Amino acid sequence: MATSSYEAFMSKKLAEKFPPRKNETDALLALFGESINAAAAATQYTSDIISTQMEKDIQAKLWRIWILLQNTAAQFPEQHEKIDILSNLNMVAAISSLPDHIVNGKVLVRWSDLPVFSSQRREGLFNWDESHMLTQRINLTAFTAKLSTHSLDGAPSFTASETDFWIAFEQTTDDTNKLDVAKRELHLLKYYCALYIVTLDKAAIQQFEANVPVAAQWILFAGMEIYNCEEVTLGWSGGLWKEAPGFSKTRWNFWKERARWVSEQQKLSKATREVAEKLLEKTDEVEMAAHS
Repeated sequence: MATSSYEAFMSKKLAEKFPPRKNETDALLALFGESINAAAAATQYTSDIISTQMEKDIQAKLWRIWILLQNTAAQFPEQHEKIDILSNLNMVAAISSLPDHIVNGKVLVRWSDLPVFSSQRREGLFNWDESHMLTQRINLTAFTAKLSTHSLDGAPSFTASETDFWIAFEQTTDDTNKLDVAKRELHLLKYYCALYIVTLDKAAIQQFEANVPVAAQWILFAGMEIYNCEEVTLGWSGGLWKEAPGFSKTRWNFWKERARWVSEQQKLSKATREVAEKLLEKTDEVEMAAHS
């Protein structure tokens, strides 16, 4: 994508009601243009926070930098290698390597913890409740899955996938209604629930097509970590999965069967069926690699 597209995106962000700082957008543009490396970009990107002397001002500024970084990852997946940790141009890792921000002997920011990064990601995803944001949800989930395969304190681990798997492959209408009462902060689950029915009506089609591509990103980019994990307790229960909670080979196989079912439903779009097929191909690759 041409550099002008990045510039237009950053200009739009700067015109928002609660905009990022110019040093932040400039740092990402310079990184995308390869005029600076990730370490220099990280220093420039966080310079407003590093110059902050008052602890009360830190939290809002941390939220602001992660919002921009994650929105950019959602908008431009081709730049993931420059803002995650898949190459030497790794923005997140570079930020995590910055020295602590200390004022009068007190640590205001411990960058190695990537403070509020995971919290902001969760809130951001649940605010994206419109179907036109599906591509951004997919891209941000792919970004997070890639990031989860590396050891960075404060970054999401692959266990963050639990919500996406449960919603896409396990949840039923009744479970959604019960959860909606118990956990109102996750009210958008009603829109994103997975319906295990033979006859696909319009609403069910929309729900599968909104959720299966998102869940697939975890297998595509963090499949080996998920496959090799056992007994990590999931926070979600109920629905179609009736066995023990937590990641397991049995549950992995259950997700495969659900993905196979999706791939065979002709009422779903070709794109959704194809992403389910890609998920199945990746699970086979992971299993072969794990047992070779």
